[in-house]
Amino acid sequence: MAKDKKAGKDRSGLDLGGSMEDPLLAGGKGKTASRERRRSCSPAAPTPKKDAQGAAAAEPTPSAPVVQAPQILASLPLQILIHFNSFIYPPLWILTLALLIYKGTVFPYATAAYPLEVFALFPWAAIEASRLNKRNKTEEAGPVAIFLVLTVMACFIHLFYLLWQSYVLLFDVILNSVSLGLILGELITGIMLIANLAKAG
Repeated sequence: MAKDKKAGKDRSGLDLGGSMEDPLLAGGKGKTASRERRRSCSPAAPTPKKDAQGAAAAEPTPSAPVVQAPQILASLPLQILIHFNSFIYPPLWILTLALLIYKGTVFPYATAAYPLEVFALFPWAAIEASRLNKRNKTEEAGPVAIFLVLTVMACFIHLFYLLWQSYVLLFDVILNSVSLGLILGELITGIMLIANLAKAG
């Protein structure tokens, strides 16, 4: 009987111990089972579909070829000098003619000197009209070469009225010196322009 009681106690103890451990294990298993059920029951996240337009937009577009701007060979200093000279020359021509008329009435001239000095004004006008035609804008060596030849001729005409005419007044010196300075600047920049055109060609 004593053995049966001890065995009963042992069984009851095991039963009690088992009853104490079973809820914890059962609770843990229940939580894991419920999590698995939620995962299995929850709808799968939709996989992002590739958009054809998005994929095309994501792809790098080929870069356009770089187009180089044409090189400008025209001389800006020469254009500025021609611009100023085109405004200075008409009053200069009129004043030179007025001075010749004044000197012809005041000073005595040789027989052929006075008509020659007056006649030289008209070739000078034709040379300046052709020379100040902004020929360097064409960026061609031929027109610029013609411009330089006409510029040299204009320099000699200015030197004639500055040094070699019969009577040189102070106004002659001032007017022809200013115009001659502009023409020499045009000659130098024109030579530089034709040298650049020759290199580019």
